[in-house]
Amino acid sequence: MNTYSITAKGQVTVPKHVRDELGIKPGGRASFRIKKNGEVVVEKPRTIEDMRAIIGSPGGATLSAKEKLVIEGMKKDGHKAFR
Repeated sequence: MNTYSITAKGQVTVPKHVRDELGIKPGGRASFRIKKNGEVVVEKPRTIEDMRAIIGSPGGATLSAKEKLVIEGMKKDGHKAFR
């Protein structure tokens, strides 16, 4: 296990191998949560598509072709929901 320095501002750099494993790119976002045992878990925030896959769509609705195109465009443009 490696240890990392914490700056005077309370910041720590997420190691490259962790960012790579999570698919977090520069400017991306990360979520942190603390387990009861004090362990800190770093996760890539879930996207709208991730959440749909987990909880499904209301009433079993599916995305229209236009909605799918909008989502694909947002991904290509690097929209924050897909970082």
